[in-house]
Amino acid sequence: MNIFHNLKALLIALFFISCAYINTNAQRYNTKILAEGIESLVVYNSKDAMSLPVAQLQNNESITIQFDDMLYGSLNYSYKIVHCNSDWQKSALLESDYLNGFSENEVAYSVQSYNTLTPYTNYQITIPNNDVSLKASGNYAVIIAQNYDFNNPVAIACFSLYEPLTSINANVVANTPLGINTNYQMLNMEILFNGMNVRQAANYIHVKVLQNNRKDNMKEGVKPTFIDFNKLVYQNNPALVFEGGNEYRTIDFSSEYAYSENIQTIVSDNNLMHVQMYAETPRYQYATPSSGGDANGKMLIHRQHSGDSNSEADYAWVHFALHTPFITNADVHIIGQLTDNTIGYKSQMQYNTQTQCYTKSLLLKQGGYSYIYALVPHNKQQRAEIKNIEGSYYNTQNEYQIYVYYQSQQDRAQRLIGYHIVTSSYN
Repeated sequence: MNIFHNLKALLIALFFISCAYINTNAQRYNTKILAEGIESLVVYNSKDAMSLPVAQLQNNESITIQFDDMLYGSLNYSYKIVHCNSDWQKSALLESDYLNGFSENEVAYSVQSYNTLTPYTNYQITIPNNDVSLKASGNYAVIIAQNYDFNNPVAIACFSLYEPLTSINANVVANTPLGINTNYQMLNMEILFNGMNVRQAANYIHVKVLQNNRKDNMKEGVKPTFIDFNKLVYQNNPALVFEGGNEYRTIDFSSEYAYSENIQTIVSDNNLMHVQMYAETPRYQYATPSSGGDANGKMLIHRQHSGDSNSEADYAWVHFALHTPFITNADVHIIGQLTDNTIGYKSQMQYNTQTQCYTKSLLLKQGGYSYIYALVPHNKQQRAEIKNIEGSYYNTQNEYQIYVYYQSQQDRAQRLIGYHIVTSSYN
C-alpha cells in the first residue's frame, strides 16, 4: 500500500514540476523595459541606427543594443542570450547549438552622460563580441539584468539572424479583394528555394509579414495560394491585405533652439525639459495621404552639435495631444518605435474633458521620432485601426518586412532562411 501511495505522490510531484517547466518556457519574448529607471532601449543592425534589429548570420554584421540607466551610476549589468522560434518562445536548442563562448556575460561598455540636464548612464552591447558569437539563424532574446539576476530582468532586447538561403520577390498592389484603389494594400510575393531540398514546404515553412514593424496587425501562418517544386506563391491572398493607413507624423527636438513646427514650446523645469506640442487633429477627412517622406514609425536618438548623442542627448517629457471628441467604443493609442510598436499602457492616451483632447506624455531622449494615432476597439483588443483617425489610403508609402522560417523533421528549432523588405510606392 505504501508503495502505491509513494508512487502516486511521485507522479503528482512530477506533474507539477512539468507544469512549472512548461509555464517557464512558454514565455514569449519581445523588446521591452521591465524596470523603473531604464529608458531608451534600442536594438538595431550596427551599420545603421535606424535599421531594424535583423542581421545576416556570419557575414560580419552585428547587432547593437543600447539603454540608459537614470540612476547615473556604473552598475554591474549582465546579459543572457536565448534562442527562440518564430513565436519568440524559447527553442529546444542547447546553448552549444547556437553560440560559441558564454551565453551569460557582463555588459562591458558604459558611459555617463555629459552636459545634460538629466543625468544618466548609457550602456551598450554589441553581438558578436570577444565573449560570444552566434552560429544558428533564427530569433534571439537578450535578457538584461543586474549582477546575473536573470529571474528579475530589467529589460529584454530581441533581434533576428537570417541565412540567405531563399530569394523573396514581392510587390505591394492596390487591387485587393476589398476593392481597387480604396483604403487597402495587398502584398503579393513568391519564395524561391534556390536549390534547397524542402519537402512538404507548406507544412514546414512559416511566413510572417509585418507592416512598418508593427506587432498588432502582423500576418503569420499564411498559406500559399500556389505551391511549386521550388517555390511558394502568395498571389491575391486575402490574408495579406493591410490597411493602407497614412504617412506617419514626425517630431524633431534634436535641438532645443530650432525644432520642428509642430512643437509649441520647449522649456526647462526643475532641471528637466518639457516639449509641448500643438494639439493635432484627425486626418481621415482628406482625399489623399499626407505629404512627406516619413520614417514609418522609426526613431533616431540625436542631439545636434554633440560629439556623441548616446551620452550627450538630453531627456524631455514630450506632451502629445490629439483634439477630437471622446470615442466611446475604442481607445486611442500612439503607434511607433517610441512606444515599442505594441499596444499597451505605454501607448494608450487619456481623454481630457477640459481641452477635449486625448493626451499622452512620454519621457523621450532627444532626436527625431515618427508616429501615428490609432484606434483599438474594445471588442478587438491589441489590434489597432488607423482609418477612423488618420485615414487610410491605397497610395500611402509603407514598409513591409517578410520573414521566412523553416524547420525540417531533423531540425530541433526553426531557422530563419529568408528576410526581405519591400516598400509600397505609388507617388
